[in-house]
Amino acid sequence: MFHRFICRCLVMLLGVPLSLLGHDDGTSPPGGTLVLKQKFTFSSKTFKQSLLSVDEYFYLTAPKVGTFAAFDNFECIFSCLRNPSCWSINLAVTKKRDAKIWCKLLSSHKHRFPEEFRENRTSHHIFIMSPCFSSPCHNGGSFMTSHRDHSFQCVCKNGFFGEYCEKAVKSCKEVYDASKSNTSKLVSLHLGSQPMTVLCHMGDFGCGHGGWTPVMKIKGNKSIFHYDSGYWSNNTEYNTAGGETGFDSLETKLPTYKIHCNQY
Repeated sequence: MFHRFICRCLVMLLGVPLSLLGHDDGTSPPGGTLVLKQKFTFSSKTFKQSLLSVDEYFYLTAPKVGTFAAFDNFECIFSCLRNPSCWSINLAVTKKRDAKIWCKLLSSHKHRFPEEFRENRTSHHIFIMSPCFSSPCHNGGSFMTSHRDHSFQCVCKNGFFGEYCEKAVKSCKEVYDASKSNTSKLVSLHLGSQPMTVLCHMGDFGCGHGGWTPVMKIKGNKSIFHYDSGYWSNNTEYNTAGGETGFDSLETKLPTYKIHCNQY
């Protein structure tokens, strides 16, 4: 009883009418799809709308986060809101004999699996809307949201960085400054029309901490990069695959040479 009282208080504080979320017997009110709206403002990001879309007598077949027996609709909804992996809910229409209601938390939503969203007389479907649907993450970045504090983070694909993955990586220094990681890794650099992959050396290699962009590897007993070689003055590349292998004997001259060396 105390748990139910807390849930009702929380919903009222959010400004959501209790009647729109269902009755005490576990059923939803009459009508079609319901959209519950409330405006929230935060210091770093503003969610213009926090929405619950309720589809009566529908069921979504999608990967699940978990299944459990809830005391009521509110416990099921707030369990989803507390879990950053939860996007939607399948909720039983009626309660079981123990007065609990079947609740399935899902890691996807009806817009991603429209062909798996079907009518079902034994369940209702609740979709937790989020700012993901305004597509704030650019360049293929994935969206991670927290319903608890209404914050979100863009997880960028290799080769991009920035709050919204809006910046293309042009040097290993940019990767280091963004992550502050001393782990060397392969990174896609965008220096022209096509990205190229290099092994970014992270850490202190005698010149101080940072991200170091490879431009050339030279083996002293070979003549490819002799002091009078044309490679020093032209923009011709050589064995670019060697830029992915770190400190070894594979000589290479990368497109990064003309970007980072010709300016000096």
